[in-house]
Amino acid sequence: MRKIAVVIPTTLGRPKLFARSLESVWQQTRAADYVVVACDAPAHDIAAFRAECCATQDTGKLHIVASQRGRGLSSNLNAAFDHMAQLCPPTTIVSLLDDDDFWTDNYLKCVEKKFDAGAQFVAAPFE
Repeated sequence: MRKIAVVIPTTLGRPKLFARSLESVWQQTRAADYVVVACDAPAHDIAAFRAECCATQDTGKLHIVASQRGRGLSSNLNAAFDHMAQLCPPTTIVSLLDDDDFWTDNYLKCVEKKFDAGAQFVAAPFE
């Protein structure tokens, strides 16, 4: 079975929306193998965020990485992908989730089904 990694780039500027995003990941019928949150917030905010998340979630799957190269989406994604290059097998499915969005509970299952059917890229898994 292939691994699935979820990447959520964030600035931590919208905590209620981000909480909804993360909760939608934890509610998936096909659980993610890795959840990588990439953030360009100040170090003290990331430390507090890490403590909060680790108190309530499966910390074995949750990876919080800080962007060291700058601010913004591109920097956050680069930090996430650098981290995943060391963590994930090369066949891992990577699914991006904006920090102000959320998924239905079968989203990852549908994505995996498309890959199992031969897809190499899935923008939206629904028919």
